[in-house]
Amino acid sequence: MTASSCLSNLMVIVSATIYLILGVVLMAAAASTFFTPFGEILEPLYASSVLGGGVVIFLIAVIGLCAACDKRQRVCLLWLFTVLTFIVFCVSIGLAVAMFAYEDVLKEAAKVNLEEEVQTVTQAISGANTAVVKTLATNTFSACGANTTQTEDEYPLGFFNFTCRDSWFNVLGDTVQEKCLGPTNAVNASMGSTFYKCYEGNQFATWVPTVDLTSSTFEGVLNTPKGVFCACSSELINDYILPYLSWAKWVTIGVAVFFAMVFVACLVQICCVRGVCGKKSEEKFADMESVQMNTYPADPNNNTIEPKKKKKQQSGKFNSGGYVARP
Repeated sequence: MTASSCLSNLMVIVSATIYLILGVVLMAAAASTFFTPFGEILEPLYASSVLGGGVVIFLIAVIGLCAACDKRQRVCLLWLFTVLTFIVFCVSIGLAVAMFAYEDVLKEAAKVNLEEEVQTVTQAISGANTAVVKTLATNTFSACGANTTQTEDEYPLGFFNFTCRDSWFNVLGDTVQEKCLGPTNAVNASMGSTFYKCYEGNQFATWVPTVDLTSSTFEGVLNTPKGVFCACSSELINDYILPYLSWAKWVTIGVAVFFAMVFVACLVQICCVRGVCGKKSEEKFADMESVQMNTYPADPNNNTIEPKKKKKQQSGKFNSGGYVARP
């Protein structure tokens, strides 16, 4: 095998091994969401999809290892591994694009509680994007076990204490308390304020408030997902969600590039080493099987000289078993 064929085959082995590890990690991560509070944020459909993707990648890894370690270098399994790798590559590209779009939606939604940027927010965020934000905020609020208590009653201004009953979300609770609801961050709920426009306005028209905003229900409003989101959208999204999303986005892009490299390595193996239909490897092994070892010496004219048959030694016995008398 040439250096390029060895390198491409090694790339298939390495990629299949990485697939194996990646499949196990995805299955473990998806399975863990069913047993930890973080699974309450991720929709069961998404968790099941990740689990299924992990199983598929694990099976692709097994196929790749079998194709790379085949002694006869047949091409059928390698073709299957190549096609599946291309499909996974396309899926990872689509996932990266979806993450970019999701990030844009969250960045837009993060501005609704910022006075200096609220004018740049679309007056009415689309129903689909509103549903995304609503689901994320509601699931996070529920998983956290959020509890908001008012420390000073000065409606329309209010100072609150925010905590997460579930210790798994202490970072989230500290972020909200320190940056938007604590004693140095009064929430302005007056008519025309950024909070009022978000909660009672038409920016999230399809996200209907569950508690009407009045002087006596201010604390109750901040014990709802929409109330906390409208008060702390930038802190929740920019400080708590986007860093994880950004990390996942660039990892997905890196994985897509890796899949592309594996796809090219598989094509090199198929087209240049094993043959598109496996003919090269079959011919190579057929030639090896047709070689016969010749142990006979050859004359100067390259003609094989067969050994002379030994003459049978004459026996001193008659067929009848008698002996010949000799003087």
